[in-house]
Amino acid sequence: MAFGLPALGQILHATGPRPAFEVATIKPSKPDETVSGMRFSEGGHVFVTTNATLRDLIQEGYNVKSTSQILGASGWMTTEKFDVEARLEDADFTHLADMAMETKIDQIRLMVQSLLAERFGLKLDSSTRTSSFFELVQARGGSKLRPSVMAPADPNGINVVHPVAGPTLARKGRGKLEATGVSMALLDDTISRMPELGADGGFTIGDLVVDKTGLTGSFDWSLNWTPAGSDAEQDASGPSLFTALQEQLGLKLQRTKGPVEVLVVQHVDRPSAN
Repeated sequence: MAFGLPALGQILHATGPRPAFEVATIKPSKPDETVSGMRFSEGGHVFVTTNATLRDLIQEGYNVKSTSQILGASGWMTTEKFDVEARLEDADFTHLADMAMETKIDQIRLMVQSLLAERFGLKLDSSTRTSSFFELVQARGGSKLRPSVMAPADPNGINVVHPVAGPTLARKGRGKLEATGVSMALLDDTISRMPELGADGGFTIGDLVVDKTGLTGSFDWSLNWTPAGSDAEQDASGPSLFTALQEQLGLKLQRTKGPVEVLVVQHVDRPSAN
């Protein structure tokens, strides 16, 4: 696939053989199930997805930021919901434990891609189209992000610097986030999942956010804003997400258009039997 211009979208593609779960069960979600989500159980050995459509699974597996980046997903692919329990092999679990958080997340996503190919017969193609998206840029006055606390230089004279702890992103209540050691890629991903950008609180990701700040490394920050749809008096007094980003982090979201990578569903079946 060749593009006349660089395609944006940050879709995850395998660069070699994809890892796979040891075994997985897929069953229809309960008709009255209202909770959607992904989590790990059994101490991290089992990856669990609840109440997810095929499109949801494609979004998560390929790190798609907006449903507009998935073409050809319609009908049962967006309405029928499934529960998935996928077990990691012991060797994979041990291997993942030593990885940085973002690398670990990508490995799990690649496993989901394998699951989609094996159990749904999913075949995708990729292309580009001109689309609207958000650029995250530095506001006037520059970034207010704090570089993460670094470890001291190595006593043997080798200047090794790294965050004291792995990245953490904690929700401290509605409209309150605290981050430590977080990269710009994870910040972009977090913003793209906000209701203010169209996310629905379940799996649906809101809109594509592309980092154009020029910032590298990891950062500590806190963000407080009035959540979308908030009607509580104490919430209504705070800034919008867009204003909070600018005032508290020195960053700004601006709408633009350009070539965006999209996935095109070529073939898919309902899931094979367990």
